[in-house]
Amino acid sequence: MTTVTSTDHHAQGFEDEVREVVLRVRGALTRILEATGGYSPRVKDVCDALNVHRKLGWQIAKVACEKDPLVAARFMPAAGGMRTFLKTAARRNVGEKLLRRASEAFDEFERVVAEHADDRSSLEMMLGACSPNVDEVGQLSARKMAFEGNSMIFGVQARAYLVAAFVHPSAKRGWFDTARLHSYVGFRRNRPNLPWVISRTLVADDDYKQRAPELRECLDLAPEGDASPSVPLLRKFCSHPLPQLRRRVDSCGWVLEELVEGPVGNTAAVTLVTAELTRQTARTFRTKHTKQMEWGAWITTPCEVLLFDQFVHKDLFPPSPREVRMYANLADPAHFADGQVLPIFERVEMLGRGQETVHTPDIPRYGEMAQHLFDRLGWDARQFELHRLRIRFPPMPTAVVVSHSLHPARRRTRPESKPRAQRGRTDGS
Repeated sequence: MTTVTSTDHHAQGFEDEVREVVLRVRGALTRILEATGGYSPRVKDVCDALNVHRKLGWQIAKVACEKDPLVAARFMPAAGGMRTFLKTAARRNVGEKLLRRASEAFDEFERVVAEHADDRSSLEMMLGACSPNVDEVGQLSARKMAFEGNSMIFGVQARAYLVAAFVHPSAKRGWFDTARLHSYVGFRRNRPNLPWVISRTLVADDDYKQRAPELRECLDLAPEGDASPSVPLLRKFCSHPLPQLRRRVDSCGWVLEELVEGPVGNTAAVTLVTAELTRQTARTFRTKHTKQMEWGAWITTPCEVLLFDQFVHKDLFPPSPREVRMYANLADPAHFADGQVLPIFERVEMLGRGQETVHTPDIPRYGEMAQHLFDRLGWDARQFELHRLRIRFPPMPTAVVVSHSLHPARRRTRPESKPRAQRGRTDGS
């Protein structure tokens, strides 16, 4: 079998060609706007100067004033709109030479579209992948359409998905414990009798290997005869009757929590919350197999909002920015970093310390849930910094990964060679 791989020069040629022709159109439009007193990023100024309708004025302003030509190309008027613009410019006594230059540049732009894409929609998708400047409005619109389609195709949807990690120093020095809180709000089936995996977790090193068994503890005691004791439901915050779940471990070591079959519609929608503690999750410093800390949220359910929180004890990790990546997760979920990196415009926000930072309208009673965990574990909420990532209509299947630095690796120095003040330090801080 012959494998054909593409090279980058075709894609780069497309980008260069679009960039060049858009700059030509922009230059011609700018001269016309300057001649009529309408050269401004404000739509009203363009409309008033040339007496064009608001949508056309907005498109002209974006093409003329947007810094990135690949972004500006997405706002280029259609052929009819450009003819209207040039006619109104002619009525404002703009010179024939300027009008002809603009018309020729636009015709060249149309030729590039016809050569490289089927239509304007296809061109916009290609440009969105090429430009380093993410079109937030366009991306959000595409995500919402994908959410609606996936809700029908896969037969489930949720109003919100919460993934939260509460990270605290372990009793074992140089390690940390993690309390995990997962919640689906308004989980609804659109197809009857459909089981669904609602959570998957794995603790592994950079090479995806588990080098120590996970020491899990349920954070809520199950009453006799209640839902499956193998799934750590936080019953106080779930809908009633309690959602029925089961837990299983797959061949790769992933712990899967699955919602059992049930009826469709809003009357059968559920809100479920699970919480458990993992002792000695990982080390707080860099090792041979772990160079940085990564927190992952796996998006396998169509949802309107993902809330991805990390409550981190202030003394655990060195101060560093949080980086966000989204991976297409179409194959083995254990190897998400091998997938394609997708564009994402959202960033992690540091909201501060204390219980008052937690509340959000996306997750009802979230503040109570967090306080319940802090009280149950005996941890002081005032010592935790909250880092939050909020994504509307997250695409699926994807892995959203938040990463940050760890303390430097511990130095293995002979005791007699250490300064007296440094004897016995093992945490590398």
